[in-house]
Amino acid sequence: MTKSSSSTTTSHSSPSSAEIDSTTTELKTLVLASLSAFNQKDFNYTATPAARDFQSRISPNFTAELERVDGVLSWTDLIALWRGLADSMPDARFEVENVDVDVFEYGRASVFVETRSPVKERVRLGHMMVFKVSLVAVNNLSRVERVGVCPTKERQRRIRTCLHCQSHGSVQPREDLRSMWKVAFPWAAKLANSDISALESPSLVKRADVCPVNRPRKGAAPYNEYYPSKYTGARNGQPGTGKGGVQVPAPGDTAHAYEAPSSTDIRGPCPGLNMAANHHFISHDGQTTYNEMVDFAQNVFNWRYDLAAFVATFGIVQDGNVLTGELSIGCNGGQQVPNTGLNTHDKFEADSSITRTDYYLSPNGDNYGVNETLFNYWNDFCNGDFTLECMGPYMRSRYDQSLHTNGNFFNGPLFLFALGTAALPSQSFASYGNEGTPSVSTIAPFWAATRTSTGHYTVAPGTERLPSYWYNRPTSLSFPEIVGQVSDLYQAAGSPAFGGNTGKPDSFVGLEFPQGGIEGGVLKNSTPQGVACLFYQLVTDFIPLSLDNQVLQLSKVGQIFAKSKLTSVFANFGCPAL
Repeated sequence: MTKSSSSTTTSHSSPSSAEIDSTTTELKTLVLASLSAFNQKDFNYTATPAARDFQSRISPNFTAELERVDGVLSWTDLIALWRGLADSMPDARFEVENVDVDVFEYGRASVFVETRSPVKERVRLGHMMVFKVSLVAVNNLSRVERVGVCPTKERQRRIRTCLHCQSHGSVQPREDLRSMWKVAFPWAAKLANSDISALESPSLVKRADVCPVNRPRKGAAPYNEYYPSKYTGARNGQPGTGKGGVQVPAPGDTAHAYEAPSSTDIRGPCPGLNMAANHHFISHDGQTTYNEMVDFAQNVFNWRYDLAAFVATFGIVQDGNVLTGELSIGCNGGQQVPNTGLNTHDKFEADSSITRTDYYLSPNGDNYGVNETLFNYWNDFCNGDFTLECMGPYMRSRYDQSLHTNGNFFNGPLFLFALGTAALPSQSFASYGNEGTPSVSTIAPFWAATRTSTGHYTVAPGTERLPSYWYNRPTSLSFPEIVGQVSDLYQAAGSPAFGGNTGKPDSFVGLEFPQGGIEGGVLKNSTPQGVACLFYQLVTDFIPLSLDNQVLQLSKVGQIFAKSKLTSVFANFGCPAL
């Protein structure tokens, strides 16, 4: 069977409410009709003429009930179901074509199944218009929650709000559709990326019910050529000079002075990006771009271009929008791709981090703010000196804490990315970087921590900042260097197993991920080359998100984006082509 897609991009006026209602109803009708035809289930409703004509040729004895869905269908739902239908037909061909997208307004697509049994024909299964959806909604199934008709105020629940429903309602859970999936369409559960787990995902039930919508984004403050240092000269996502050892912000550079976030500015789990937003090196509202992040990492920390490009690409591929190159550094904040932003659990944000609470251990789902208790524990563990020698054993202690206390603990391959962040205090956050001292007095401002008279540190998450009179690294930090440090930290941490608990503490089961070189929870090649190639797998293909083979599958668009940015970064590691 051949699956193919093609797309064109145009701009057009917003659809009317009647047009939206009509096309939405038609689409849901056609989908249920096609599913009913395949499963020969009786849903007891009258189909539209187009759906009735389709079913009469495929299965003449069915009816369905549209109201059984009781809510809205997402592109994830629809395409997973269509694909299951197409896969069930001998010699069928599944297509998504005529995709017509304006990423800031609405998108629409026609979906076809061409059948050769029992009759040879080409059937358009559906056409839908939806607000605030980009082509990623069609191509990347794992990242889309639900779009369509907003629920009423009376049915409002404290769940993450959908993009165009911010002012009047929240997305509803669909117990009926979940049951229908599990009973009527068992094949859907077997699809690698049908995202059925999203119905029960903690990202839908434990997040704050309101996230600021910052559209359009403000943008970073420009770099002023007047200042002698000019930082490293990185502009517009291009390489800088790599010459550091300069004061940041540059003396007199008021455009990059610290400014605390307002209630409408988004902050998240990454201390470095929170700090960058508070100093206007990226957009102060928390909606940033690839170019902003690449420029910031070079100009502020003096990372080499390869490392800056890798981290920016990794963030956007996992938690952002590959079509626009944008990323929210915390909650979604109005991005066109739902269930994105760095707060999203088990992608950038994961268990056993340096100073954040495990998602399932937080009573309110706060896995992004600095945990004051953990910061003080970290300070005591390392005796106020956050060297590489301390960070390996410390990360092992955090791993063990999660293993023994979190029944839903999951330690996926992204743990290696967390080890990369564990190197930052000594390699990037210390004044003069690796030539400086990563003492708590220097590191604390990056974690929004302030020392009290008793020696205890209090935290104010979101207020991360650069220390006064701070200087960046004299020599740039490269991607091969950080990969080598990750390899060293992994081994210093005792090579902790990949996998997770199965519902209660200390019920650990090893992960099977042979594509990434992980078997029985063991990383077979923990050398710098093995670590680099695992990173390449994760950023260009897919990531396991759980023990039961749920994966985050990168779309074709995402793969093109990642490889266009990173081919040269990985060229010398000898990684097998994916």
